[in-house]
Amino acid sequence: MILFKRTRTFFFIAISAILLISCTNKAEEKNYLLGIVNPNPKLEKTIKSFKAAMASNGYEEGKNISYYSIFKQHDIDLKLPELIKQNPDLILTFTTPGTKKTLDAVRGTNIPVLFGILYDPLEGGIIDDLVNKKENITGVKVAGSVQKALEWLPGLKPGIKNVFVPIKFDTQAARLSLAELSSGAEKLGINLQIAEVEDKAQLTSALSAIPANTEAMFILNSILIVSNIDEIVSKATMLNIPIGSNTGQIDRGVTITYGQDSEYTGKQAARLAHKILMGAPASGIPIETAHFKLGINLKKALEIGLTVPDNILQMADIVVR
Repeated sequence: MILFKRTRTFFFIAISAILLISCTNKAEEKNYLLGIVNPNPKLEKTIKSFKAAMASNGYEEGKNISYYSIFKQHDIDLKLPELIKQNPDLILTFTTPGTKKTLDAVRGTNIPVLFGILYDPLEGGIIDDLVNKKENITGVKVAGSVQKALEWLPGLKPGIKNVFVPIKFDTQAARLSLAELSSGAEKLGINLQIAEVEDKAQLTSALSAIPANTEAMFILNSILIVSNIDEIVSKATMLNIPIGSNTGQIDRGVTITYGQDSEYTGKQAARLAHKILMGAPASGIPIETAHFKLGINLKKALEIGLTVPDNILQMADIVVR
């Protein structure tokens, strides 16, 4: 009889533990408020993926979660204090300036911060350590793919020596990624033809004055440049030269890319958000690196007269045909 009672007690404890664990894997029965600070209009795909992944975890917009979005740089100073007053459960940020302003705004509160995409939070001055962070923040960094992305260009078109790089230093990521690209180019013996521009008019002018010996282009993490990728692709197509990048954009005509995939990164950020909303302190969650993917726009490569080697096609995660 005593053995039966102990067995029954153990059974109820085990069942309770299983129920407790299962509950922590789902959104609690409460209404969540999540802020989104994103001054970069080209990250819509990542946010859409983030929300979809959140919904799959039980956070249904309009039902048990609502989003307070700040999507313009000049709105941050005005709207961020309003968001803080509402004591959100979490604030999702993008870009170094947006993340820095959010961190400043939440100091003295218990509001956690999650950056969905940040180039390098350590070099960008967001955190002082990737693991032991003083701030209540975590997220996904995308640095680390630029040099490899550059290496794929000679694989696609052997003998490349002169690469045109239009850039505006409108983000910390632009400076950091250019430094990474320069280091990679030196190792490969590639000459970078860097064209610094300030606006669309200067970009158009720089594209019209591309040196005659240019054999390829490369796109870095610059909001202005990525926002005008269609014009850049059009010029490269006219010159029959490929474009490499670490920023994705494979579906917009960039020939070969190696870097974070916007959709996958959104899901990655949602997984971290779920951990935080379930009670894990953001400060205790190590910064993650985005999953890098190789993308080939086969249709564009053929259009400009390139034959993509079979070994590259076989290794590609994404192929646009």
